[in-house]
Amino acid sequence: SPPPPPPDNSLPCPAQLNPNKYGMSSLNCPFQNVDVGDQIYFTADGPSFAKEITDPNSNIWWVGFDWSKPCYQGITTQGNVSVIKKEIFPNVAAGINHSMFRKTDGSLWACGKDTFGQLGDGTVTNRYLPMQVSVGVKSVAVGFAHTLILKSDGTLLVCGLNSNGELGDGTNIDRHLPVQIMTGVKSVAASGEFSLILKNDNTLYGCGLNNYGQLANGTTFSFNSPIQMMTNVSSMAAGNYTSLILKTDGTLWACGVCYEQNIHPSHPVPMQILSNVKSMSAGGGHALALKTDGTLWGIGYNGEGQLGLGDVNYRTVFTQIVANVKYMSAGGSHSLILKTDNTLWGCGLNDNGQLGDGTVTNHMAPVQVMTSVLSMSAGYQYSLIQKTDGTFWVCGSNNAGQLGVGTIDNAPHPIPMKITF
Repeated sequence: SPPPPPPDNSLPCPAQLNPNKYGMSSLNCPFQNVDVGDQIYFTADGPSFAKEITDPNSNIWWVGFDWSKPCYQGITTQGNVSVIKKEIFPNVAAGINHSMFRKTDGSLWACGKDTFGQLGDGTVTNRYLPMQVSVGVKSVAVGFAHTLILKSDGTLLVCGLNSNGELGDGTNIDRHLPVQIMTGVKSVAASGEFSLILKNDNTLYGCGLNNYGQLANGTTFSFNSPIQMMTNVSSMAAGNYTSLILKTDGTLWACGVCYEQNIHPSHPVPMQILSNVKSMSAGGGHALALKTDGTLWGIGYNGEGQLGLGDVNYRTVFTQIVANVKYMSAGGSHSLILKTDNTLWGCGLNDNGQLGDGTVTNHMAPVQVMTSVLSMSAGYQYSLIQKTDGTFWVCGSNNAGQLGVGTIDNAPHPIPMKITF
């Protein structure tokens, strides 16, 4: 058996893995949550190479093979194995009133409003049940009425509204079918009418509306082709008029509207706002940041209690909310918080039942919603949830069919409903 793994980013070696499935000879040690049936994608990485493994739970494992380092997690005939990085990509994306669901087989399904072709099915017909629109998808992001589809090979496809160039295809023409705009893409984010694109070399690009400087290029002019924003970026999040940028050193930067109370000055040059950050999410007027110690912090508008601090007071600096957090999603005026025990909690506006706690009462402090949750996305007035068993659940507003339950109505839906497709 292999020696005990080191503490940094290491994983146990619980079982044997079929090496032929992955094109890797004599892989004697698999990794946590990776098993037969998982999807494997490949990327080049200098003189050695790395393998990006996506397991059924959308956990991304970067597994590096380096001939110069000792073997911690196992050995192959090609070199030694160590885990470099893990990322979580949500399987659901909620916008204003259109929704995207990514299944474990990589297929992408869409429902809701389709006025500008944001569902990507070639029409402008609203859909009240999820319909398949793509395959081989790694992750997806949605804005006001546009969609970014990142394929497993790193190509980026876009569709929907393009009035401010948010699709980044060099035009301002709406697209009813996805068109490719870029390759070598690692992750994507979208909100309002702009898009953020992170390339494999950790360079961040942006396109679309830039009225508050959210594209971080020193101007407030909009761009219909992606422009370079920053380097050494680990991840990013997009709010209504805000870009949050996490650098590889763990510092968090913001541009656009940067959460000053009662004023909305432009910040076209990124400013550092926090450190020791692991991930973040930007909502309608508030933001959430998860620190490396598992504590969750919030900033910005709090009129409905969306910061979960027990009051409705605006915060101009990040304030700690809760601990033991794994993931979070900031919506229009509500927040969803996934704890390390996979329980889901919510706070903020709840007039349409978007918190999923069975009521339409706003909550200024987080209330428990569900157990056994894998990922979630907080939209404008609704929420999408995926449980650890792979099932999808929805709650909140269904005014355009965005819940995917086959109907459309203006009633609140405070009890999460399971949808099957």
